[in-house]
Amino acid sequence: MSTGKMKTPGLFWAGYICLAGGAFALWLPVLGLLPLPVLIVALILRHMAAARQDAVSKSHAQWQLCTFWLLFLLLVVLVGLFAAMAIVYSEVAVLDLVEGIGAAYSANQIDLSVVLERFWAIGEIRYFTCAGLLWLVLALVWPLKRILQGAWAVHAGCPPAGLGRGARWLALAAAVGIQGGLMALVVAM
Repeated sequence: MSTGKMKTPGLFWAGYICLAGGAFALWLPVLGLLPLPVLIVALILRHMAAARQDAVSKSHAQWQLCTFWLLFLLLVVLVGLFAAMAIVYSEVAVLDLVEGIGAAYSANQIDLSVVLERFWAIGEIRYFTCAGLLWLVLALVWPLKRILQGAWAVHAGCPPAGLGRGARWLALAAAVGIQGGLMALVVAM
């Protein structure tokens, strides 16, 4: 399959690769900064595509912008979850445990599976841990599904939303498989 009428498929490929860094930032936090250039480049590409009346390129630029904002929204939700936990639980011992787990993860001293295990061990915050698990599934799978769908659409030369239902389900299955495989690998280590 060719890239059709797209004038700058290389920039879109680079954008999807940068966004993929955000999709894997939970595994390697330093990758969290990789999507930042996408915000600027996708805005420029969208403007250029609109000027050329290139609907396919414009849809890819918009798709990348929405995926960037999805990654940002997921980060805001995580911060909000921790803020809500701090408001609800004013017990210093519980908050110290949570802060210690977050500090160890940020310093790359523990991996994601250990973080989940330690959060689950704190009985007082089980509801927040369940909400965090739901957030984790969304944060691992949803952005990666969008990235895979967009990359496949660049390859096909069509808009990301223009892929058929089968291709969208395949992108979802691939995202679940990739992130699930990484989770299994981390847990096995």
